[in-house]
Amino acid sequence: MRFIIRVGTWALAAVGIKALYDRYAPKAKELRRPASAVLDTAKHSSRDVVEHAKAAGSEILADARQRSAEVRDVAADAVDEVTSTPTTDSASRTKEAKP
Repeated sequence: MRFIIRVGTWALAAVGIKALYDRYAPKAKELRRPASAVLDTAKHSSRDVVEHAKAAGSEILADARQRSAEVRDVAADAVDEVTSTPTTDSASRTKEAKP
C-alpha cells in the first residue's frame, strides 16, 4: 500500500512537471529573442564606451606630456638665467649694505 502511494505521488509530480513545461516552454523561447537583442545592444554600447574612454585617455596622456615638456623648458630657461647672471662677492655686498 505504501509503495502504491509513493508511485502515485511520483506520477502526479511527473504530470505536474510536464504540464508546467508545456505551458511555459514556448514563452521562454519567445522571451529569449528580445533578451538576446538587448544583450547585443548592450555589448555594442559597452564597446563604444570603451573606445571613447581609450581615446580620452590617449588625449589626456598626450596633453600631460606636452605640459610636462613646457614645464621642463621653462625650468631649464630659469636655470640658464640664474647661472648666466653675474654673482657678486658676499663680502662686497655686506660692505655696501653698511653705511
